[in-house]
Amino acid sequence: MKLLIDVGHPAQVHYYSALYKLLKDEHSFTFTCRDQQIVVDLLKHYNIPYIVIGDKGTGLKQKAVKQLHFTKILHTLIKSKGIDLAFGVSSVLASKGSKAKSIVFCDDDR
Repeated sequence: MKLLIDVGHPAQVHYYSALYKLLKDEHSFTFTCRDQQIVVDLLKHYNIPYIVIGDKGTGLKQKAVKQLHFTKILHTLIKSKGIDLAFGVSSVLASKGSKAKSIVFCDDDR
């Protein structure tokens, strides 16, 4: 199975690293993230290969435009790599129009 994991927060690296460690020999993983130093450092710490898809931007308008750009990049990756299952908030829209299913875990206590 081909999996894409889009990391949106540093805590998610810890969360998904165990899954990666358990399944990396049987399945293909693609990790993506924004250009956030702590996320990149954690992915390196766990020896997880990753793709930086851009920076988050500043201001509401720029962040909205960047989010559309991230979705487009993820959609392209999902289609080109034949991803079967995608994890992460941005992957929900990105997986539309492809064979990939998407899963989002709510890790908020509210």
